[in-house]
Amino acid sequence: MDLETTTTSAAGTSTAVAGSDSAPANPFVAGWTGSADEYCSGQWDIRYRGRPLRLDPLHGGGDMGTFGIFSRGFPDDGDLAEGLPEDDWIVENVIWLSHLFVRNAVPIDEAHMRWFYQAVNVSDWRCGDCSGACVQIDNREGSVPDPHVAQKAPYAVAVEAGKTYTWCACGQSKTQPFCDGSHQGSAFTPLQFTAEKSEQVWLCGCKHSGHKPMCDGSHKKLA
Repeated sequence: MDLETTTTSAAGTSTAVAGSDSAPANPFVAGWTGSADEYCSGQWDIRYRGRPLRLDPLHGGGDMGTFGIFSRGFPDDGDLAEGLPEDDWIVENVIWLSHLFVRNAVPIDEAHMRWFYQAVNVSDWRCGDCSGACVQIDNREGSVPDPHVAQKAPYAVAVEAGKTYTWCACGQSKTQPFCDGSHQGSAFTPLQFTAEKSEQVWLCGCKHSGHKPMCDGSHKKLA
């Protein structure tokens, strides 16, 4: 009979299925390149059997939303836990994950989706990981300045499956929330993403989201 074993790390809790013998090794290895006070400047490096996966900007440049306690000060406080447990996360992300697996020749089955979750959960993060420094790092001398706040609310946009969009990162575009080239000559670079399906999405208008280009509610924290 299969047994579930639960592993808890600073990044979260993951579940592996084991039989009478040792469970198969996870074919995914995941790491976030940001570290110390610079979590927000990183990106995902995820490999399947040694091959790097090609993630779209939407999912490659932010936290994965897996379950964990993301607090340096109170790493054991369950009341601070956030994110989705393994089963719920897979249900929520099955569509884009399936597209990712197809693009990268990964078998589309429950086992591989669970392995993927467990791999990213170990290195997942939130802005709170750096005690707020991730929203301050851009203010350091010689670094990228704060983007202009186009509006303190998200933009509701109907996107089409397979179509690529270029989100304005500088906040100066006259065709919000999309880029019109206003960033040229600045330290900002627009972000391209391809819609996984036709739906309405909420694109960040304040340009401070930790889930760029999608809104994560950061506009509510701006003065």
